Amino acid sequence: MVRLKIMTALTSNPYFWLVSFVLIATVLFVVLIAYFLKIIHEPCEE
Repeated sequence: MVRLKIMTALTSNPYFWLVSFVLIATVLFVVLIAYFLKIIHEPCEE
């Protein structure tokens, strides 16, 4: 029950969604950069 109350407090806090969005955006950004660099380096290896 305590955990449920904590989750309710977090989800009702706008900063919770802001932090979540930033974390997700950062992960996606890193993945895209890694994929982009992989595409660039593959032709060089061949």
